[in-house]
Amino acid sequence: MLSTVLLNALSLLPQGGMGTSTAPVVINEFSYDDSSTDDLEFVELFNRTSSAVDISGWSLVGDDSNGVNFTEVFPPGTFIAAGGYFVLGDTLVPNIDIQRSSGFLQNSNESITLFDTSGTTIIDTLIYEANKGVFNAALAEGEGIWANQTMIEGINTTWSRLRDGFDTDNNGNDFRLQPWSPGASNNLAASIPNLETFDGLTIGDDLGGWQGSFVNPHVIDPTILDSNNPSSIAPSPQGGLAVTMWDSSGGGNHAMQLSDPGIENTAEAYVYIDATPLAAGELEMWSFGFGTSGTFYNFPDPTGALGFTANGDTGLVWTYVRDDQGANIYLLDRNDGGMGANAISGLVTIGSVPITAGVNDGWQRILVRISGTNGEGRFGGNFGAPDGTHFTATVDRVDRGLFVGYREGVSGTLGARPFTFDFLFSESYGSAQANAYGTGCDNLTLTSTGLPGLGNATFALNVNNASIPLAFVGFGSAVVNPGVDLTPVGMAGCFAYTNLDIGLFATGAVVGGTGTFVLPVPVNTALVGSTMSTQGVALSAATVLQLATSNGMELVFGF
Repeated sequence: MLSTVLLNALSLLPQGGMGTSTAPVVINEFSYDDSSTDDLEFVELFNRTSSAVDISGWSLVGDDSNGVNFTEVFPPGTFIAAGGYFVLGDTLVPNIDIQRSSGFLQNSNESITLFDTSGTTIIDTLIYEANKGVFNAALAEGEGIWANQTMIEGINTTWSRLRDGFDTDNNGNDFRLQPWSPGASNNLAASIPNLETFDGLTIGDDLGGWQGSFVNPHVIDPTILDSNNPSSIAPSPQGGLAVTMWDSSGGGNHAMQLSDPGIENTAEAYVYIDATPLAAGELEMWSFGFGTSGTFYNFPDPTGALGFTANGDTGLVWTYVRDDQGANIYLLDRNDGGMGANAISGLVTIGSVPITAGVNDGWQRILVRISGTNGEGRFGGNFGAPDGTHFTATVDRVDRGLFVGYREGVSGTLGARPFTFDFLFSESYGSAQANAYGTGCDNLTLTSTGLPGLGNATFALNVNNASIPLAFVGFGSAVVNPGVDLTPVGMAGCFAYTNLDIGLFATGAVVGGTGTFVLPVPVNTALVGSTMSTQGVALSAATVLQLATSNGMELVFGF
């Protein structure tokens, strides 16, 4: 059975082998600065394999542009259990295995690198605060981690891998701000489709299911001025209570939805848009989308005219900018967070909308959606409807989580309009997908029953319209699209959509023209994010070779 083949293949993969990396151990979470005396710094390692790993003689090294700042050589007999954690940090950090003195990590722009016993072979590496420069490209994976971070004590957010061991060898893809969890799992529960009206909550409460970098989002009555709502505004079209995402003491703030990030993501809400120009030299900006940002949500710069490069937003985001000229909103592909001349990928402006008082200000519907590599945004129009200003783009196929960033640069707070939203619909399906592509011949089609989610014992592939009662499903490690024309081998009009290197397996009995192959998906996180290509094959009198093929289907295993 193919399920046995899958399980055998899993034994060769790292446990929790999300992403493309084959590193047995990765830097899983870290914090290098905090709001007190830097007494909560730590680095957490995670063993991605199904066996204990001996890291005796391995070294963890911190570098910046001036050279080495610290080196920790692990003593003989140091092992990390299968799927286990190892924490190097200050005495106040929970679950530490090796104690370091306070402040052992630099507060700005440093690399953290894990070497094997040779001291030269890199097992895993990253550079943080890469907006200040990548001083040694060999010590960064991709763009590096672009934005700035300080852990605010009592809130405690850190740079964490999206899930334990998630590693694509691209720091900007792999890390986001999350609640700290040294010596414990980074994993968050998968979200389900959720519509929040906030009307059953209490004014002043934190919004559950979210966490901020400085303060958590708060429930407000938009018509009443209070410490979380700097001015009275009209209720949203939904009415009732709303939420602001704001640190009223000033500066920036980042907030994240506490759910597992995914590739199939949608967020839609009513958001209050202020078109009133600010005083000369003042600024106000926010971002709303799927990705991450830094603790301070440094000002983004969609036009590049302001010279700001430290923001670090990643992913697909709406970014609102209000200054002394008025307001605009931009749909941006922020890729891995880079900005400016030092960026590898940089931002891409997908579209922009000028805000005009009395036309498209006040409460407006805003939507952002990612489906695999398809990104889209809608501004204005009716909630849930395919209207409003619509932009689309091709984006990276990377797991992303929902976040908001807001920062004001105004005199006092009365002129501020922090990110204010109501009637929030969000969903994140993780990465479990069954995506059809191509076309079949002799009317043969391949469909799925359910999605290849972990633990789905009834997931199945169906070869439909088989004219002769014998059918197969082929599996491969790579998608072939466009397909290879099979006319030269006697199958005119048919195409091959998989490389077929895993094998060809017979379905169950063909009943009513349909043969079904049941593929139970085990509960094993090593499958998450892995893909296979599939295609139906059946006997056919319509081709010289007496075989016909279906469309292809890519399976993406996930939650």
